[in-house]
Amino acid sequence: MIYVFEGGSIVYDESVLTKEDKARAVAVESLPVQETPVGKTPLIKADKKTNKVWWEYIDSPQYIEYKEITSEIEGLQQALAEVTLMMMGGE
Repeated sequence: MIYVFEGGSIVYDESVLTKEDKARAVAVESLPVQETPVGKTPLIKADKKTNKVWWEYIDSPQYIEYKEITSEIEGLQQALAEVTLMMMGGE
């Protein structure tokens, strides 16, 4: 049995858990299939009240940084195009 805690911890070896620990976790035979979209980081979630386990996906820090850098590059390319046009005598 696999035990998933509401805080996002996963325990694969139930022999390390006490009865109290097991009572606070959701027990599953296997974890849900992880379908991580590009640029996302999976987080395991559990709800003891409903006895459900699922994955939530958040933007990965690297992807957020990538989007910010891409936006900056686009701005610089636009500025370079405008400067080039002005230097060539255009308006």
